[in-house]
Amino acid sequence: MILGLDEQKEEIVRSIENNRLVSSILFSGAEGVGKKKLAVSIAKKILCNSEYLEKLFCAGTLPDYLYIEEEKIIKVDRVEEIISFSSIKPMYSDKKVVIINDAHKLNEYAQNKLLKTMEEAPLFLHIILITHRPSLLLDTILSRVVEYGFKPIDREIIFHNLDKSFDEKRRRLAAHFSSGSFKIAKEILEDEEKLKFLFLPRDIFSALVRLDEFKLFDLIMANSDSDEQSLELINNCRMWLRDIMVDSNSTYFMHRDILDTHKKLIDDETLVNFLHLLEEASIRINSSLNGKAVLINCFSKMFLEING
Repeated sequence: MILGLDEQKEEIVRSIENNRLVSSILFSGAEGVGKKKLAVSIAKKILCNSEYLEKLFCAGTLPDYLYIEEEKIIKVDRVEEIISFSSIKPMYSDKKVVIINDAHKLNEYAQNKLLKTMEEAPLFLHIILITHRPSLLLDTILSRVVEYGFKPIDREIIFHNLDKSFDEKRRRLAAHFSSGSFKIAKEILEDEEKLKFLFLPRDIFSALVRLDEFKLFDLIMANSDSDEQSLELINNCRMWLRDIMVDSNSTYFMHRDILDTHKKLIDDETLVNFLHLLEEASIRINSSLNGKAVLINCFSKMFLEING
């Protein structure tokens, strides 16, 4: 089951059945909304017209299917693998499929090489790119794909599909903070540290309004070990600041008393400036600047503004 993606899947399946599926597709949207799961499902639909081929596909031994994924950077050698793969006609199916997960990890050289492959792709080849950070892809790549944007999954759908061995309150909390991502909800549900990370903004902005410089930067330093973690912290801080500005329907409703205290100590103009600083920090990290350094700079400016 792929939660909340029936519409996208039906549209793509119709294109496959009518032989109208374009050669290059981009699945974009937040992490954990089912992009990879749908991409693999589509690849299976394209390639497998028999039980035997399905078995090969599921075992990862179908020679007409190539899946690319790297922990950090996708370099040119992986694109050269795609070029070699696409130079040989399909062995079992009528088509060949390449999936590149986290396509934003392609470095510039790899993207330029991939672009040439996309421009000269044989008729039997389909390339599916998956990313939650499309801004890191070259404009020339984006111009060559048909993009399917994935919306966040409804919280109620997420809640009803979470592991019911956890109590209802914990499942409600996980769905509430999921940002429409089943993956994030599942991580929150199963990982106590992930849940604690969500409430870091409470401690960060409490330290900020108390002008506790040591506590503030200790929290930043301890919770920005990767760019992904830094971006997650920025997102959580944005939610906290927006909740300070509103009196109802707040994400952190369970801490309304602390939010109201912060509201008394940070005026609206300063709150808006803080949101702008976080937006700038997000852009800088997405432009490959070091997340920890960017966050220290961002909160240094906030500290100076509060202390000024």
